[in-house]
Amino acid sequence: MGLNRNNAGASLQVVHQPNLNEVCAGCKAAVAVPSTLPPSGVQIALEWPANNQDASPLPCSAQMLMPDSLPGCIDTQLRYALHRASAADSAELSRLMTETFLAAYGHVAPADRLARHISSQYAASLIEQRIAGGLIEVWVARAAGTTSTAGYLQLGLQWSAPEALADVAALEVQRCYLRPEHIGAGAADLLMQQAQQRARDLGANALHLSVYQLAPRAIRFYEKHGFQRCMPIQYYIDDVAFDDWLMVWRAP
Repeated sequence: MGLNRNNAGASLQVVHQPNLNEVCAGCKAAVAVPSTLPPSGVQIALEWPANNQDASPLPCSAQMLMPDSLPGCIDTQLRYALHRASAADSAELSRLMTETFLAAYGHVAPADRLARHISSQYAASLIEQRIAGGLIEVWVARAAGTTSTAGYLQLGLQWSAPEALADVAALEVQRCYLRPEHIGAGAADLLMQQAQQRARDLGANALHLSVYQLAPRAIRFYEKHGFQRCMPIQYYIDDVAFDDWLMVWRAP
């Protein structure tokens, strides 16, 4: 992906040339580029005053030149890129899912229960089967310009919706986890924006998820993105029950 400034300073052309499923998520979120782009890329013209001529480099998968002042809709950070995982990525996903789950909840249940839960939920063969079968989509956030994984989003595509959403088409945000060092840096926002965009792309009117009731930061994050607490439910790590909230987002 490259950004090229018009010599007259009148417009910015954002030229997306994605490599397979690679999407520059910071830029995509800023200019609302569709989540699936044609191999030839797409161009979007954005206007700003002609007197903003200075440019400075920003980190991304390719160097970009940007003016000192941009419209408020442009994300000038561009710290992460999203990649839609394939079944061939299942071993890498298994490691990422295990590591981020343990970082978040490794303290809440006995080690043997955690081990059984990981074995039953995060096995590479299971992830491969579910992606290949169209049951889930997994989007991985990477630090822009690197192969370093920051976190991931897992969407359930063909799963029964809770009774509270029986009247609408809904997808499930089954997992949204980050490595601890990336929490608060913007990757989670991009993943959640992607979940909402994929719901729209696939004709769903709502998203639902469960969140631990004793995780106030996670609850505030989902509320920031338009989710509302719907009802208390239980979540199990092996045979250990936890009190969760069912949270629901409805498309405007």
